[in-house]
Amino acid sequence: QLSGINADPQVVQKATVFLDSVSDDRIGSCYGYTSGRSAQNVPVSGSIGATTPIGLLCRMYTGWDRRQPGLKLGVERLSRGARGGQGLYFYYYSTQVMYHFGGPEWERWDHWMRNYLVRSQKRSGSERGSWQFQGSFDNAGRVYCTALAVMTLEVYYRYSPIYGEVFDNGDPATGS
Repeated sequence: QLSGINADPQVVQKATVFLDSVSDDRIGSCYGYTSGRSAQNVPVSGSIGATTPIGLLCRMYTGWDRRQPGLKLGVERLSRGARGGQGLYFYYYSTQVMYHFGGPEWERWDHWMRNYLVRSQKRSGSERGSWQFQGSFDNAGRVYCTALAVMTLEVYYRYSPIYGEVFDNGDPATGS
């Protein structure tokens, strides 16, 4: 729609119905894989998986604006995920959500994510410049880890902001 391509409104409506069905809380701040719990409240400090940033990104693409309570709480949940061991899939989609959301939340996330990835990059030998993480979320090998790390670092070069912010001197807008 943003690019001028006509999208069938029923497709967006069906996607929204699906997202409602996999939401773990009633406002859409966290998501399951094939089903949700639709709980009244899910603790913000609770563990979330990669399905949460994917669900939030889909909500952005289906029309939620940044004032939507579920998105605001979801961004807070993702901010708490700014720590090692979450998995590159989680980081890639979380980075997209935070970038599109903008503001100080994005600035904090971007600072943490960049530092985390740069510190984790191999610095010597034949693996120099690549990434290899260990753990159940990143056990697909060096090529997978490197590809997702690079895509995460270049989110703001690959995507136009959903909410229409402009760029200033090549830096993503802060959303303020």
